[in-house]
Amino acid sequence: MRSTVLRILGLLILIGNAGFSEYIIENGKIYYNEDYHKTLVVKRIDDEKSEKYLIKSPDLKSFKILNENFAKDKDTIYYKEYNILEADINSFEILDEDTGKDKNYIYLYRQIVRYENSGEPVDLKKVTFYENSKGKMDYFRNKNGIYILQGMYAEKVDNVDKRTFEDLGGGFGRDKNWIYSGKTKLRNIDRESFENIGDGYIKDKNGIYRDTEVIFYDSDDSYNISKLENVDKESFENIGEGYSKDKNNIYYNNEKFKNTDVKTFQLIGNGFSKDKNNVYFEKIKLKEQKQKLFK
Repeated sequence: MRSTVLRILGLLILIGNAGFSEYIIENGKIYYNEDYHKTLVVKRIDDEKSEKYLIKSPDLKSFKILNENFAKDKDTIYYKEYNILEADINSFEILDEDTGKDKNYIYLYRQIVRYENSGEPVDLKKVTFYENSKGKMDYFRNKNGIYILQGMYAEKVDNVDKRTFEDLGGGFGRDKNWIYSGKTKLRNIDRESFENIGDGYIKDKNGIYRDTEVIFYDSDDSYNISKLENVDKESFENIGEGYSKDKNNIYYNNEKFKNTDVKTFQLIGNGFSKDKNNVYFEKIKLKEQKQKLFK
C-alpha cells in the first residue's frame, strides 16, 4: 500500500511536469534535450583504413528536425543524439516515433531490424509486406515464409497457410485455420467473427477476451486466452489505459471497478480517472484533499 501511495504522489507531481524530448540549438551547437537533460548531437564517421571512427558535429545550415526523435542534415539521419550509420538519406522515411526505414532496411532505435534466428538484416528488397487497416508494417513474407516484426527482430510464423494469410492490423493475422497474435495461434478464438478492439482486447461471437491473459499453452506456437465473464458483449468498449466499460460497469484490467458511475466516468490520463463523485488512481479512490487538484 505504501508503494502505491508513493506512486500516486509521484504522478501528481508529473502531471504538471510531463517529460518531453526535443532538439535545441544553443551557441551554434545542436543538442538533444530529453527530460531536461541535454546531450550534444554528434555524427560518427567510420574510417575504413584505420578501422576507427571520427566524431563530427551535424551541419547546422542544413539541419532539419523531422519529429521529436528524428532529424537530418545534408547527408545524415539522426535518432536522438546519434546518427544512424547505415541510413540512406534520400529514401529515409519515419514510420513512428522510434522507427524508420529506407530503401534497404528498417531501423528501430538506430539499430537495423534483423531476423531472430540468423541475425541477418531484414533486406526490404527481398520481402513483401502485407497491407493492413492500421497502415503499420507488421507481417511480411519472403521466399522462406511469413514473419512478424517484434521489436528489434523479425520472428517466423510457423505452420501458417501462406496462400490465405492476411494481416488484420495491430499485430494480428489470419489464415484459413487460425487467428494469430504475433507468431502465435489463438486456439479459442473464432476466426470468422474476430475483431480487435484495441489495448489487448479481442471480440468474437462468443465473448470478449484479453490477449495478454494466457490461460495455458497448447504448444510452443499456440495458446488459449482468458474470456471476460459477466460482460455485456454488445455494449462493451475499450476506453484506454487498461480501462474498459459496458452499459453496466467500468472495468480496470478486466476486474470490475465497483461503485463508479458509468455515465459520467472519464479518463484524465497517467492512470487517473474520475466520475461525478470521485477521482481515482487505477482502482483507488483519492482522498478528498487530493481530489481538489483535479477540479
